[in-house]
Amino acid sequence: MDIDEALYRLQLYNEKVEKLRRSGFFRRIMADHGIKVTVSAAINQPLVIDRNGPGEDNIDAFITTYRFFIQPRDKIDRPHMREVYEALRDEFGFATGEYEQAIKQAIKAVDSAGTYFAGATPFKIDGEVVSRATLHDVIIYGGLAHANRDKKAVYDRWAAMPTYSLIEHQFMTILIDALRSIMSLQELHKRAIEFLEQKKASDVRRQGTGA
Repeated sequence: MDIDEALYRLQLYNEKVEKLRRSGFFRRIMADHGIKVTVSAAINQPLVIDRNGPGEDNIDAFITTYRFFIQPRDKIDRPHMREVYEALRDEFGFATGEYEQAIKQAIKAVDSAGTYFAGATPFKIDGEVVSRATLHDVIIYGGLAHANRDKKAVYDRWAAMPTYSLIEHQFMTILIDALRSIMSLQELHKRAIEFLEQKKASDVRRQGTGA
């Protein structure tokens, strides 16, 4: 990987993190100190499930930016950022001294995210336990983005369930966990960007002098 590609991914990642920080979704989560769900029931009355937190418009706007981090096209999803961390460690000499452990932790965070999404939610639908990845993808690509016909069919069936608000609450919890993981790497990226920009300038000067 060349320096320009690494810089592009690191800079784009941090730009999109800042956009997430400015989102109404994030501000509402911070104001409400997370999300809460309330379930109430009475004899001969339907189950009532309410939650606080971001509304539909906030969620839709958030997902537009969040998708940069989960789709490969823009190269700031987990596998592509792992390539950057490996290049910082193996090619650019960044993972030394104080940054050695930070790069190890970044790679671990990327790998841990995969394990997290493979984990189970509390829901069993049609006799099968629903994983976090499945719930996450069905709601995004079947409900919010409508990018996949099969997932939309599943989403529509879920949305018709009386307990859908609980499924939605779990989805919000997954988003918050993912957001926390995404944001945790921003400061490391700032240091890496500074390092690579200095290295690039040094390489240009060296080439100019023929050294």
